[in-house]
Amino acid sequence: MKTELSCADIAEDLCKMCAHCCLSIRVPIPVDDRSFEFYEAVGLNIKRDEVNLEIGLLDVGACQHLIKSGKGFACGIYEERPKLCKQYNCVGWGLYADVESEDMKYALDVYNKLDPV
Repeated sequence: MKTELSCADIAEDLCKMCAHCCLSIRVPIPVDDRSFEFYEAVGLNIKRDEVNLEIGLLDVGACQHLIKSGKGFACGIYEERPKLCKQYNCVGWGLYADVESEDMKYALDVYNKLDPV
């Protein structure tokens, strides 16, 4: 059982089984204490960024192109998906930000279920 993933572990098969980043899209927006409290008060699903407290992560829900497929997921626009989606690697971003993100934790759990060695 792995205790951490490398960038190379994030392959297409794992991404399709995990899809955590697609299930919960978090849009970064600048916040201060007052605006953060306002966003919470009006019912927006927002969290503080773990690294930069001046950034709020607004959860806008699942991607509209995500399709349930067997035990995992499929992208309805995979060949035409945006550049951001093509380049995203939850481990790479986590290493860059020096933080273990929710995406990384979820991907590790899925990886260990797929390959429990």
